[in-house]
Amino acid sequence: MSERVKTFTSKNWPFLVAFFVPVLLMGAIYAFQGVYPFGDSTLLTIDLGQQYIDFYSEYQHTFRDDPLRLIYSFTKSLGGEMIGIWAYYLMSPLNALFLFFPSYSLDVAVTVLTLVKIGLMGLSCAFYLHKTFGGKSWLLAVFSISYALMGYTIVYQLNLMWLDGTILLPLAALGVERLLKQGSGLLYSLALAMVLFTNYYIGYMICLFLVLYFLYRLPSAYWTSNVKWDRLDKLSYALKKFILFVWHSLLGAGLASFLLIPVYSSLLNSKADYTNGSLEWEMAYPLQEILSKFVIGAFNFDQMPSGYPNVFIGSVALILFVHFFFNRAFPLKERLLTGALTILFLLSVNIEALNKIWHAMQFPVWFPYRFSFVFSFFMILNGYRSARTFDSLPPKHLLVGVLGTLAAGLYVFQKDFDFLEPVQIFLSCLFTIGVLTLLMLTKRKWRWIAPVLFLFAATELTANAAITLSRLGHVKHSSFTYSQYLLDKIVDPIQLQDDGLYRIEKTFHRSKNDSHQADYNSVTHFSSTYESDMPVFFEKLGLPAGNGFSVYSNGTLFTDAFFGIKYYISDKETHAHPYHLLPSKKVREAWMTPTEMQLENKWTPKPVGRPLSYSLDVVQTKPDVQYYPVLHSVENLADVRYNPYSLPIGFSSDEAVLDVPLYKDQPIQLQNAMFRALRGEDNEDPLFVEEEFSSIEYTNVTVSGGEWSRKAVKNDPEQPGAITLHLETNPLDAYYLTFHPSIRDEDVTLTLNGEPFHQYKTYYDQLVLNLAGRNGQGHVTFHIELKEESIDLSGMQLYRLDHERFTDGIEELQAGGIKVLEHSSNSLTANATVSNNQELVVFTLPYDEGWSIKVNGDSVEPIEVFNSLLAVPLSPGMHRIEMTYQTPYLAAGISVSLMSLAALSVTVLLEKKYSKTLLS
Repeated sequence: MSERVKTFTSKNWPFLVAFFVPVLLMGAIYAFQGVYPFGDSTLLTIDLGQQYIDFYSEYQHTFRDDPLRLIYSFTKSLGGEMIGIWAYYLMSPLNALFLFFPSYSLDVAVTVLTLVKIGLMGLSCAFYLHKTFGGKSWLLAVFSISYALMGYTIVYQLNLMWLDGTILLPLAALGVERLLKQGSGLLYSLALAMVLFTNYYIGYMICLFLVLYFLYRLPSAYWTSNVKWDRLDKLSYALKKFILFVWHSLLGAGLASFLLIPVYSSLLNSKADYTNGSLEWEMAYPLQEILSKFVIGAFNFDQMPSGYPNVFIGSVALILFVHFFFNRAFPLKERLLTGALTILFLLSVNIEALNKIWHAMQFPVWFPYRFSFVFSFFMILNGYRSARTFDSLPPKHLLVGVLGTLAAGLYVFQKDFDFLEPVQIFLSCLFTIGVLTLLMLTKRKWRWIAPVLFLFAATELTANAAITLSRLGHVKHSSFTYSQYLLDKIVDPIQLQDDGLYRIEKTFHRSKNDSHQADYNSVTHFSSTYESDMPVFFEKLGLPAGNGFSVYSNGTLFTDAFFGIKYYISDKETHAHPYHLLPSKKVREAWMTPTEMQLENKWTPKPVGRPLSYSLDVVQTKPDVQYYPVLHSVENLADVRYNPYSLPIGFSSDEAVLDVPLYKDQPIQLQNAMFRALRGEDNEDPLFVEEEFSSIEYTNVTVSGGEWSRKAVKNDPEQPGAITLHLETNPLDAYYLTFHPSIRDEDVTLTLNGEPFHQYKTYYDQLVLNLAGRNGQGHVTFHIELKEESIDLSGMQLYRLDHERFTDGIEELQAGGIKVLEHSSNSLTANATVSNNQELVVFTLPYDEGWSIKVNGDSVEPIEVFNSLLAVPLSPGMHRIEMTYQTPYLAAGISVSLMSLAALSVTVLLEKKYSKTLLS
């Protein structure tokens, strides 16, 4: 066995180096920066910490508990198809690693998976370079680790789902090489299918690159000089190869069609809905400024939302790539073609139109130039090709190289980029000059030069990674673990006691996808594949929402009831109040205390100590939560409250809901209209009644304009300015204030009765703020302190919810609610009793063509209400409703994949039989 190991190692040591060195270097950086278990840090940052990590919990829940969640899940906002989320975030086969970790160690699993993917990037690049251009030396290791640790990897490693594409890109390129050289497209088709399967978004960018790569390699690599070609021969050869490339591209896409076709249908309702076909040909920045991104550690947090492309590959790879254009071992035509493609890549990471095309006609929200890894790959592969034929660097070239390096360093220094310190520029110049000097010495063929180049590359790439990662903030392991424990301790007792179909919301969150992490139904959600109709609907209701997200932080008593939020979790710090309503006797008798549950061994969470600095991230101040009685408290941090007004997930309604317009910037008017329409009221009596403030104080502020166009301006811009609103409340009613969307956290400081007023920071439409709920305080003060010189007060209006009218209406709607008999992740069976004039059952589920509905055994077509929700028309009487969700176009996608598999099998057999013809 030991001899086999020695033999294997001696033959394959460059590949082992390509895999393990990036893993060890990144592991050492993580350990040095205190990533758990070497400290209390994690790799969780930005979207990885606020979005992806919760989907990894969803991955665990699906495979461990309920595979049907692959199809549909009620944990996604109001409910929704899951094929879009799985295809974008979770299809990597390497995600199976998460199943070997407990849920409270998901951050550790992320660290391990990141290291594995980075190692596989180095290995796949080494395999491609060796099989395509030959060589098994330190140079192979140098360029492989340059790919694994390129700037793109370091900056965007938090987007774990993108790294599968960087692993598979070299294999897909190798597939193109085999198609051109051997006439066999099997590897290409399989690699392309995997590229599209693991992440269709990055796969799209790789497809564009592979087209360019095919056109680039066709004349440069395979119109060989030892064959006498005439123009007709070249045309015939190119046409055969082009047909073969197109055919295998179609087969590769066809193999992945079981996923791609349903995903395309999903995208039409989400990301594709934001596509803009216009192209602008402006430059995003002076092209020469890209030199700054070849400097070590050329990154800071501001580069995440908008910045320059991440194209750092290390000085060894960069110098030898530049040398390619002067390397006479390659024909002039090939070098010119390489130059043309290089210019195209440079323009693509600069010109807005080309950048947009690479991003599937949508400018990215954060994480700019997501395709820049293909440019880095192109530079690395040609740098390696140049290195394979490299002799030595003449002294005059060394002089030119040193002067060019110093000139570039001086230019970058003078530009004073905020993501660069002088020491970084100095180090980059030092490494570059050192590599140039070593390359001048290679003619002596000193055996130590190649290993020293490797050490140079490894040191420089490590420095770049360490500096880059030090400029990102990360979630603490202890905070992450405790937040999971706290959520489980809140949710588990509720679900143990109540196994119905309802929703839970909170006045705080760790992320907008807490529902996926703790496995409960919610309204708040954030994903790139979120159906666009839902955020629009929530915005109209006065909730923070936008492209890909909705946050339930500005609900009213009406929306709480309408969306079936049966339990509300309030933080104690903001919402503690001595006046707590008692739940009904029925609820009290049914509810078991946590102590009783533990005695029965039904619920035994593993205790986790609270970090000293831990605090809840409060996203809303919600005085009307006092209408909901407290069932029990958790960790002295939060109260679990019961909402007696919540409606079931489906309830009878008047057909008037079909005609309710979605008012823009009039959330209270919309809620009034919905309430009237649901009950079929003809009168104009509002649920929310306009009120006036008892008094308003202006401090160094003047307000001008009409009711719907008002502006507050400081009299003296240098002095503090404030508006104080006073209102005398009816203790039984809740009060709400509409708030202009242009007023942001950076514009004002808000306080309610002298305490900070919490509000989620991102919103684009008019909000509804809750100023008072059921309490014993008759006087309420809302203070607006201006941070800026002026703010827009347009549309600001106070409303009182008529509680008596509200309870009467809700009781009527509750009486017409469906009774859920059984439900799963993609099905629902219920009984409904429909009365006269209530001949529509409205479900607070997103309208989706994937639902098939039967009423009393007969198929019924659902209809859409409020441009977003699902409803079923029913005649008066008792009915049995059966609903099942199936992913649209899944069967068609599977059929195409099976046909593609059969066609690929036949094609491979024919290619083997007629390989000589295909190659000629």
